[in-house]
Amino acid sequence: MTDIFKLTTFVSLYQAGEGIYDQFDKVLLIDQGRQVYFGPAKQARDYMLSLGFRNLPRQTTADYLTGCTDPNERVFAEGRSETDVPSTPDELADTFEQSKYWSQMVAEREAMQAEWQHEENKPSGAKAQFMQATKEEKQKYVSHEDPHVVTFFSMVKTLVWRQWLMQTQDTFFIFTSFATSIIIAIQAGTLYLNLPLTSASAFIRGGVIFFSLSYIAFGAYGELPATMAGRPILYKQLSYRFYRASALSVAQTITDIPLSALRILIFSIITYFMCGLQRSAGAFLTYYLFIYITFLAMSAFFRLVGIICKSYDIAARLAASIFMPMLTYSGYMIPVYAMKRWLFWIWYLNPMTYGFAAMMENEFYRIDMTCDGHYIIPHNVGNVTKYPTTLGSNQILAMEKFQ
Repeated sequence: MTDIFKLTTFVSLYQAGEGIYDQFDKVLLIDQGRQVYFGPAKQARDYMLSLGFRNLPRQTTADYLTGCTDPNERVFAEGRSETDVPSTPDELADTFEQSKYWSQMVAEREAMQAEWQHEENKPSGAKAQFMQATKEEKQKYVSHEDPHVVTFFSMVKTLVWRQWLMQTQDTFFIFTSFATSIIIAIQAGTLYLNLPLTSASAFIRGGVIFFSLSYIAFGAYGELPATMAGRPILYKQLSYRFYRASALSVAQTITDIPLSALRILIFSIITYFMCGLQRSAGAFLTYYLFIYITFLAMSAFFRLVGIICKSYDIAARLAASIFMPMLTYSGYMIPVYAMKRWLFWIWYLNPMTYGFAAMMENEFYRIDMTCDGHYIIPHNVGNVTKYPTTLGSNQILAMEKFQ
């Protein structure tokens, strides 16, 4: 491929055999960041021999060259030692800069730079041909100033397919995520099994909704390590103008929908109907819609944290520091009227706030609850010695926690 297309190929190999080594024209030898040799591959061994290292015919050239830079492996020629043979990285680099191979390298580089300059200024040069080829390859509706050659829709379409292949190959993650959701849903459903339609279950219903929402929101945390792991590849591909970052974000969201929607649907079915929430198609679909929208919002939030942070350590701490206040100020743990005024803005900016409020409205708007004696005040009128079961005159049903 290199010879046919006239390309320059850089390869870093570990313990390359002699047959592989012979395929290369030049070799670069680096010792602790210093260039100790760069030149013809066939002359590299002779160069190291000329410095005073012993020839080891049984070693491949690649192993011999790297061995000359290792104090524990190199062997000096007979009568030679570290006193008269360059041994440190600085000494090897200085010796190379005084050799003929250094002069050849500098001359070749200057000649190539002059040729590039000539080609760049030439109307029919390589640069002009490349720009013309790029212009011809551009799809319709792509601006001439745009460095990309395909439309945004084409980018998203291709990236969706790529992300889907990557996602479906991780069968272990798919299995564990579905299994975990089912197990947690069964445990929650068993804990809140068949809540009664009385005022005594009002606060518990809010707890079921809050638990479901917080579990799904925390499940979106998996986007953070995935984003951090793929970021180096993302930056490299963006520098090559393969696609736009926004196209990848849209593609990831679209790709996540099938599996995440199915997983959250299974979780919602188990918890919703085992706990005895309002059993109607409209109520359940509305419940599922808002819980999934909240999941998408939290997924976008964790992706954002993964993009703006330099390391996973920082990203994990930042995400936890923000997520906990979002959880606390969603309207369940601390009622709205009891929130600190100087932290009240968290309630407005929190996507979990709107998801929780919508799901609570969906549940309590559709049900009629019977009064429980514990919530009737006053309950000690008329010489009544136990909690009443019905409302009398001058009595009300009080549920302060939902004001």
